[in-house]
Amino acid sequence: MLTIAATQTDAAGNIGDDTQLIELNRSVYGISIDDDLMEDDVVNALEQTAALLTGTFEANQPFTLRITDVAGATELLNLAADENGIWSTTQDLSEFSDGPLTLFAAGTDSLGNDVDTQSTIQKETQLPAPTIDSPDRKSTRLNSSHLKYL
Repeated sequence: MLTIAATQTDAAGNIGDDTQLIELNRSVYGISIDDDLMEDDVVNALEQTAALLTGTFEANQPFTLRITDVAGATELLNLAADENGIWSTTQDLSEFSDGPLTLFAAGTDSLGNDVDTQSTIQKETQLPAPTIDSPDRKSTRLNSSHLKYL
């Protein structure tokens, strides 16, 4: 508790004073996006239709989560943390371009403090093209000596 006291004297010499007690709450509830989403922060072809995004915020408080890809495509989600302060959402990210996806979460806690955070995950759904190297750099022919048995 804090005590705020004020005293004022006017031109006629009248004195007025007042005292107020206020409670100081130093808690600011941060908002977070978990590290290692999908265990490696990479959304692959199998995960893209049901990507699990998770984090924390003040219990039962609403917030927005914005997902943006490198091409500028954006999705805005209205979410809320549960009674334990944990939030999660499963999203279809298949419409987003491959490359970095920016996750931006922002909300206002119950004390009126604006909080936000940002994280980046990678979307990689295209497999790289295979390359074949000649086992013998002098020749492009294969013979039985080039074959390996498992």
